[in-house]
Amino acid sequence: MDSDDKDKAFPSDGISKSLKSFDIHTPIYILTVVFAVIFIIGPLLVRKGPNKEIVRCGIMLTAFSMWIFWVTVYIGQMNPLVGPRLNNTTLAWIAYAWGKPAKTETL
Repeated sequence: MDSDDKDKAFPSDGISKSLKSFDIHTPIYILTVVFAVIFIIGPLLVRKGPNKEIVRCGIMLTAFSMWIFWVTVYIGQMNPLVGPRLNNTTLAWIAYAWGKPAKTETL
């Protein structure tokens, strides 16, 4: 069954069509543009005053810091290093529910 036949067989699957074009990196691109706009436009909105340069620098550093924090957390969630910690009884139940008996070790 090719993709055209599958689309005809399951017409209610319209959501998955829109998600097929959604790339995992799309949020990174979108928020990078948002933070770049804040980084560029934000300092231009500062009013005249004795600390204009410091305020501009603060806005730019804030936008960059927020972006680097967000992208670090987002990328960290793509491939987590630490998984959930489960009790032995939970693991045995999952193995039983999936139809794969837990392996027992003998000493």
